[in-house]
Amino acid sequence: AGAPLPRAMTVGEIQAVVEAFAQAACRAQKAGFDGVELHAAHGYLLNQFYSPLTNHRTDAYTGATLAGRLRFLLEAVRAAVGQELLLAVRLGAGDDMPGGTTVEDSVRACQLLEQAGVEDAAFDARELCRLCCKADPRLAPDSPVPEAAQQRLAQLCARRARHEPLQYLLGEWDF
Repeated sequence: AGAPLPRAMTVGEIQAVVEAFAQAACRAQKAGFDGVELHAAHGYLLNQFYSPLTNHRTDAYTGATLAGRLRFLLEAVRAAVGQELLLAVRLGAGDDMPGGTTVEDSVRACQLLEQAGVEDAAFDARELCRLCCKADPRLAPDSPVPEAAQQRLAQLCARRARHEPLQYLLGEWDF
């Protein structure tokens, strides 16, 4: 009388998803894209492993350590990097909840992702806006995007206009 309850993925299921990321990256390359972006924010699958609020595993993908929480994402990165594409990762800036990821976790995660071959490991601008609005009560949650984020968006648009590399956001829907 309803949907089945969620359950932890098996290691085999995790490996199948890693392979699916590699295959999706290959399809993006064949379609003419210069790069892909792995979406590890906003509660999507990779973010569920990254956040200790949703990752209650006790195996190698444990939610108790940053290394364990990043393992799935790093495996997906290595699979996609093998396709000789530019690779970016979109990571939430922090859970902003007790026991969740912090901005400091995300900074360290970005460093580790770049060491693994990610060209652009960055926080999602909406996440930063949300955290900034909470930290500074003078800013309303629906405030316009800060100038720095607007400048970054303008830079990305300018790169595209000059026919510089174009990325494709890779999410679960691409499998």
